[in-house]
Amino acid sequence: MLSSPAVSGGIVYVGSFDGSLYAVDVSGKRVWRFSTNGDFLSSPAVADGVVYAGSFGGSLFALDAQTGDVKWTAAIDPDGSSPTVVDGVVYIGSADGNLYALNTADGSERWRVATGAGIFTSPAVADGVVYCASSDGFVYAIDAASGGIRWQANIGARYSSPTVTDGTVYVGSTFNSFYALDAGTGAVRWTITTGDSVISSPAVANGSVYFGSNDGNLYAVNAETGDSIWAYQTGGQVISSPALTRNLVYVGSMAGVVVALDRSSGQLQWQSRTDAGVYSSPAVVDETIYVGCDDGRLYALRVQ
Repeated sequence: MLSSPAVSGGIVYVGSFDGSLYAVDVSGKRVWRFSTNGDFLSSPAVADGVVYAGSFGGSLFALDAQTGDVKWTAAIDPDGSSPTVVDGVVYIGSADGNLYALNTADGSERWRVATGAGIFTSPAVADGVVYCASSDGFVYAIDAASGGIRWQANIGARYSSPTVTDGTVYVGSTFNSFYALDAGTGAVRWTITTGDSVISSPAVANGSVYFGSNDGNLYAVNAETGDSIWAYQTGGQVISSPALTRNLVYVGSMAGVVVALDRSSGQLQWQSRTDAGVYSSPAVVDETIYVGCDDGRLYALRVQ
């Protein structure tokens, strides 16, 4: 599974390489299954009783969260991009190079913005601006109301989804580096070098930024300065994006492990072995960690 689970109302929603989107209750019992001819590589979004998910080479679907019944479809090719839902609008990137804004009510298009290549990252929305990274290497800041481009920055941010906090855009780069950009102008505030590309999307909390790298490390850096706090070597590429609780950070590794680290020190608290590499990003709800694995399984791990 590339898809990362979304949890809402006691139901876990996740896509699979078998061309299906699954709804599973917290006991592991299947609630419903929705199938198409394309794999669900992207991660679903849940809002107001509706699940939004795209299938590879297919469409964006809006499904009733309780039944899996189709509310509407939009004939765009998400091809791995995950949707973001804010204030009645679904924002989603496509393999055709466009970022789309669609009405949640019926899937009708509000606007689209063309970039130079396919968009495989999830957009972030903050203060009326949509931020997305395109595989042309640019990060784009787009007016949420009009679709007008406010700025664009060429930093090689092809596959890491941006996170926006306190006026700063944090995003990984295929230039073997990680960037903090001014959200208003796109100017670089700081950058740090890693040992390989950064595909993992960052998590930010309490003045620290956490992100993984293809060099196998999970990094914690100071959000204001970019100074290193710690790095933990997982033994495999970290494509998974970290999830945070009050004291711990969780992430999957292509070494076939999910690790739990102390947020302050980076010390390993525990790890759980899986039967294959973990692309999927964990979701933590009510003392349970839900994460997909490349062995085709959805795991529920108890927080220890």
